[in-house]
Amino acid sequence: MKIKLLIILALLSLPKAYSQEISKEEILKYGIETITAVDEDGKQLIKFFNAKGDIIKAGEVEKSGTLTINEEYRYIGFGQLDEIIKFDTDGRIHSIIKHQYNAQGQLVKAELLDDGKVDVTWTYTYDTAGNRIKETEDSNTSGNYVTVFKYENNSLLIEEDKSNDTIGKEEKVSYKYNDRKQLIEKRTKDYFSGTTLTQTYQYNEEGKIKQLKDKSSNGVSMVITYTYDEKGLLISDSWKGSLSKEAYTTFYIVNKK
Repeated sequence: MKIKLLIILALLSLPKAYSQEISKEEILKYGIETITAVDEDGKQLIKFFNAKGDIIKAGEVEKSGTLTINEEYRYIGFGQLDEIIKFDTDGRIHSIIKHQYNAQGQLVKAELLDDGKVDVTWTYTYDTAGNRIKETEDSNTSGNYVTVFKYENNSLLIEEDKSNDTIGKEEKVSYKYNDRKQLIEKRTKDYFSGTTLTQTYQYNEEGKIKQLKDKSSNGVSMVITYTYDEKGLLISDSWKGSLSKEAYTTFYIVNKK
């Protein structure tokens, strides 16, 4: 259950992951229908996009060529995400995330349903500028969490404070930006372990991430390097950790209309 919750939280997390990816604007501009990530072991993960540039399905291509769909995305209204449906290895529905919006189109509630029962509920509140300032997570299995978001000049996210109703403070995340408002540092303090994770970002002339450095206060570190084609589309990223002898590369293949 803990692993599943971490995956879902990644999907619902407010700030952008800040790893590089092919953007929705690029998907629309070049008429991209699928993006396939292929790692050095030959594992292929594929995402499908609709005419609006929104992801509609995600799955894995087996070595035999068989496609297995793991996730399905459904939208409503003006392209708002309605449901994320996750399937098990037999193709049966494993869990569903449902989303609710207010009159301004802001996500105000999300529910994770497992076997038809609500397992986790997230609620969100916003300030008058439209910034999300609070997230509350009510879980039947791992307790309740509250995350408070702080902004600079009513736009740039500069801090997150996450706490648990049983252990108190859990995590603090701070963000720094350059003059172009690009994220250059993300620092995460984990109160439980006492460790601090610092991520630093470097950009190319086109404003895309060319390198991400990740260093923990326990001495473990990694570097991810990104490469692009002549159109600026991501074609590979190469990951190397301080405990790794060699880099590990993932390639990205796009299929256009």
